[in-house]
Amino acid sequence: MAIVEDFYLGATHVQIDDSCVVKTQEEVDAILDKIADIWTAHLQRERAKLEKENQKNTINFNSHVRVGHD
Repeated sequence: MAIVEDFYLGATHVQIDDSCVVKTQEEVDAILDKIADIWTAHLQRERAKLEKENQKNTINFNSHVRVGHD
């Protein structure tokens, strides 16, 4: 494993190391599994936030609703 590219983009020095390249299907699968885990956890947190907000809004709405007529 070594630096396979070395160049400048303006003032930025870019070095590409081939040890960062995925070489096997197992590596690809492991990366995709990790991405799926992160995304699933994010969606679960967002859903919990929305459910909590909806519950709060329902409680606030119900506390202001009058049932029946005077």
